[in-house]
Amino acid sequence: MTAFDPFDIGFYLDKRQESKTYPGHFTLYLRVYSNIEKKKTYCGTKKVLTPDSWKRIEKAFFGSGSNLSREEKELREFLLGVRQEAQKFNDPNKAKTLKQFKDLFNSDTNSDTDTLLIWERFEQLIERKIEARKSEGTIKAYRDAKASFLRFDPTPKRLIYDIDISWLHKFIEYHVEIGNSEETAKSYLRQLRAVYTSAWKKGIISGRDNPFTDDDAPSLDSNKRRTKQFNLSKEQIETLAELQPTSFHMKKAKDIFFFLFMFSGLRFSDMLILEYDWILTDELGKRIDFDPVKTKGRTGLKGEVWITPEIQEIMDRYPGKGKYIFDFLEDDMSLEAIKKKKHSIIANVNDNLTKLARKGVKLPSKLSTYHARYSAASFISRETGASVNEVSEQMVNSPKMAAGYIDTPEKKKAMQSVLSDVLKKVKNE
Repeated sequence: MTAFDPFDIGFYLDKRQESKTYPGHFTLYLRVYSNIEKKKTYCGTKKVLTPDSWKRIEKAFFGSGSNLSREEKELREFLLGVRQEAQKFNDPNKAKTLKQFKDLFNSDTNSDTDTLLIWERFEQLIERKIEARKSEGTIKAYRDAKASFLRFDPTPKRLIYDIDISWLHKFIEYHVEIGNSEETAKSYLRQLRAVYTSAWKKGIISGRDNPFTDDDAPSLDSNKRRTKQFNLSKEQIETLAELQPTSFHMKKAKDIFFFLFMFSGLRFSDMLILEYDWILTDELGKRIDFDPVKTKGRTGLKGEVWITPEIQEIMDRYPGKGKYIFDFLEDDMSLEAIKKKKHSIIANVNDNLTKLARKGVKLPSKLSTYHARYSAASFISRETGASVNEVSEQMVNSPKMAAGYIDTPEKKKAMQSVLSDVLKKVKNE
């Protein structure tokens, strides 16, 4: 076992119950211990043997096997093959949990009910559509989607957690490059999302393994529908600003909400990794320059937001002890650790935002950081009369940021400042 092996793989002869068909024989299992979960599982080998025979075979794993009978030698070779097959999945890039390992191992031995091979799962979904007598148009749409995925990524044995948000964004870019619209690509991704939703509901994958649940995943709903769904009115924003949290976590959730809102609709994943080194000072005051996660690598433009007193107050309440502006992360955390941390924090934040919203009238029954992001754009538009292009440039998650629609930095800072006026008004009162 290396430091990177998630599992310790061996065999176990279960001597608790004797075989009824072969007296004196017991069932042999592949034993898999998770170094991450600190527990084990067993996979059947469909082999039974005596304890003495097993002792000789087990010892012969490290020798020539010259003292074995012909049957024992054949069984030894079979078991070595089983272990070698199992070792293929002893890789954190392939399996991270015992369930994932077992499902993957079983899928490789002709049990594909819970396979982790994404295109096989996609085909199973198509078969279910056929069995449910869905329309020919629906079936064709799913088959066209699968064919498009394989043209983009011709890897037949692609695993379900090999696909991440980067893969999703690149798939959209691929369609744009070949002359299709983003909507064409997104229509295919909606069908892929159905596969992941099914796997998640069955417990095949966790929420963290579903790329469509990531905050940085491409939006598959139309912008118009999504904006309407998560858009808060000015009155609702002001109501939320006046609400008094009743716990530390509720207070922090509220502060996170308004930081994202005042920061021109920042994504939480970008707030998480803001660094002190990104703070600059110009003639207009202190500002933060950064590359938003969603557009990084796809545009040379950077986000820039000036630090208002209201933004500074929130930064001061939860200061990071190292390179990060906020206290969410440690400096030495890996990308995988940051991703896991993000999911746990955002779940807690959204839960506390919903509890806070219940204290006010005419607020959504469920409140989340999405509301902060999508409400910022409409708020700027209403309060400043800015054009659609100017608002697009103002939003730090837009590929149009710093595109030149806003004439001067002074105007850009003034537009951004209206977002902080909500908290300024509450503080003055």
